[in-house]
Amino acid sequence: MSRRKRRGRPVAILDARHHQAITLLAEGRLSYGEIADNIGIDRRTLHRWRMRKDFDRELRKVLARNEREWRRTMQSRLRLRTAHDMTWFFDAVGTV
Repeated sequence: MSRRKRRGRPVAILDARHHQAITLLAEGRLSYGEIADNIGIDRRTLHRWRMRKDFDRELRKVLARNEREWRRTMQSRLRLRTAHDMTWFFDAVGTV
């Protein structure tokens, strides 16, 4: 059995710019162009990063962590014990 060499570019390790992009993408407030400008890369580079499996895996981890944190906070906040809790809830939901 012969082993085949993998062709193509070697996979690079995610650096600080990648992690900064992941954080900004997970927040969901900025567009791709704004995120790229903040990091100092081209928008197309950000699109190429999104196609990488390791980048996508890290982004999914951050999104899952944010969701768990949001659920934990919501469970404690939804008890609505004080007027401050009620104000926070209605501000978060977007009513009143």
